Amino acid sequence: MEIYNVQGLAHAQGMLMAYMPKEKIVVEADLFTPPAQGAALPTMVAPSARTFFNNVQRLKLDVQTIAPIHGNRTYPWADFARFVGSGSTNQSELPGYGVVTGICGGDAAGPNVLPSASIASRMRPSGRPFLTGSTVIVT
Repeated sequence: MEIYNVQGLAHAQGMLMAYMPKEKIVVEADLFTPPAQGAALPTMVAPSARTFFNNVQRLKLDVQTIAPIHGNRTYPWADFARFVGSGSTNQSELPGYGVVTGICGGDAAGPNVLPSASIASRMRPSGRPFLTGSTVIVT
């Protein structure tokens, strides 16, 4: 698993994304939340989505699937790339989430640690969440 700092993000400093090259999966939080199955994408591309796209391109990552921490399903990278490439950006639009400083988490019992193989094994073709909640530390 490779961990990258998301550069140029106005939403939060120190935001991380994880990339699993063998699986061609990128794990992110607050950069893009796929719409519910069957729902339309927004008409405007959020600045965080464009920044996410630009970082993946800059790093030359070979992504096939986005596995967002928020939302209820994975999303094909090709569909996301078409969306980002076709929409205008509303510069005042920011996600309505609290500040997330990386892909991390835990609860009163301590941190939850999921190695990349465990995260990949939680991917579901049905579109159901691969992780419950938004609690994950990647190692």
